[in-house]
Amino acid sequence: MKELVMDEAEIKETCSRLGGELTERLKKEDRLPLFIGVMDGAVEFMSDLIRFVKVPLLVDYVKVQSWEGTHNTGTVRIVRDCQSNLSGRTVVVVDDIVETGKSMELLLARLREMGRPKRIITVALFDKPFARKTSLRIDLCGRSLDKRQFLMGYGFDYKGLNRNIPYVYVPTDEEIEEMERQVSK
Repeated sequence: MKELVMDEAEIKETCSRLGGELTERLKKEDRLPLFIGVMDGAVEFMSDLIRFVKVPLLVDYVKVQSWEGTHNTGTVRIVRDCQSNLSGRTVVVVDDIVETGKSMELLLARLREMGRPKRIITVALFDKPFARKTSLRIDLCGRSLDKRQFLMGYGFDYKGLNRNIPYVYVPTDEEIEEMERQVSK
């Protein structure tokens, strides 16, 4: 491990804080809010986050791809669409990290195209505003990061490996090489 970015206690505190903020924003909704998790990376974060949201809610998932190994491909595509009715409902989009903003902008445009949500709230565990290539602003984030780092654990992966690690860290080059050996078997 090159650097520990967020430990288990910090993750829980972040989910609690964001869940409390969302509860306040959503407590007077006339329709159930819909939480949409961006797969695969945000599954762990969203599962923990919604436990701290103290209002009834619905859950759905979308899948957006733009990464291959440790690199962003620059091409964004929606692999799985939302299956829920968005019309007149507050939609909360939960992602693990927002960097360039391209994936989130594509997703938000797609959700607006699919229905007429009352409003959309964006939430990310991490935000990298320095890497933004769009004018996108995230409504709520756990922490802003100020440098380029490849993250692992708690939903962040290398070719599907290590999503189940309960903290977020920056792997060493040797760890990445070992993971590459593992996935090549």
